[in-house]
Amino acid sequence: MHPSKKHTHNVPRPGCYVPAVTFFDSDTDRLDLDAQAKYYSYLASTGLTGLVILETNGETFLLSREERTALLELARKSVPTNYPIIAGVSGHSTSQVIEFIADACPAGADYALVLPCAYFGKQTTPAVKQVALAESPTKTGIAITKYAAVTFTAPKAGIPNAASLLKPRHPYEAPLEAAKESIWTAMEGLDKEEQRILAPTQTRP
Repeated sequence: MHPSKKHTHNVPRPGCYVPAVTFFDSDTDRLDLDAQAKYYSYLASTGLTGLVILETNGETFLLSREERTALLELARKSVPTNYPIIAGVSGHSTSQVIEFIADACPAGADYALVLPCAYFGKQTTPAVKQVALAESPTKTGIAITKYAAVTFTAPKAGIPNAASLLKPRHPYEAPLEAAKESIWTAMEGLDKEEQRILAPTQTRP
């Protein structure tokens, strides 16, 4: 729990928590903290219960320890004071997870999320292992998730050049056109529903 806060319970309150994607400068492969701050701030303004930072959609396992801390500190600065932040702290060993938890607390996280190794069990096939060892692009799923953010969320957050900033960290495999079309159709429907839900709030005097 973040040391500056006092909670009457030790579990996150019920609601919708969204895993945040990570923005990279496509030329330098470094974090784009300006775009990231706008993204965190926008998400916190949409009625979500809280944010999950450093989960699988955030490409956590490709981030350095310093980058992980920087993102958590930025998230805390970008959202309201009492806004819940859950930090993904999964690692490759117990000691690494403990280290990530120790980093997350002073960086501003309220809670920690650990995915057990079994979470990836069915996906870790011999073919996946072979591809991983060859360091081939394997992140089609992340690219699709980020395409959805590029198409709808980033423009609302006022982030320019989102298509470039939201490419997954290298190496990655770009989403196919069929996947893009499917995402566009699904997100368009969700976007209309979001506008319908928020409309009464936005027009209220």
